[in-house]
Amino acid sequence: MILSLPWPPSVNVYWRHVGSRVLISVEGRAYANKVYDCVLMQCAPRSSLDVSLRFDAPVSVDIIARPPNRARRDLDNLPKAILDALTKARVWEDDSLVHDLRVRWGGVRKGGEIQITINQMEAKE
Repeated sequence: MILSLPWPPSVNVYWRHVGSRVLISVEGRAYANKVYDCVLMQCAPRSSLDVSLRFDAPVSVDIIARPPNRARRDLDNLPKAILDALTKARVWEDDSLVHDLRVRWGGVRKGGEIQITINQMEAKE
């Protein structure tokens, strides 16, 4: 499965502390909704988003991050919001199924873009 997703919010705004609890912010929830819409639009021609589309075994994930500008960013801050949003979009039961993760920079793209490739991994004996 190959998806094109919007640029995620910064980790500095993704979570909010409310008392002793840590919650996903309004921006984080809005991002998850955008990802859901992208998954639905990009996968609808092949299948409805039912259980047959959901990965239920270990997967490998390759992320190419095309930032919106040349500002300095930490590459390791990107995957959490993306993987959590894909869980909410029902691409898989839980992002704990990601057993192999590669994240790399692509060129700058206006507005930013995440290209993600998800493959089911072969069972090991």
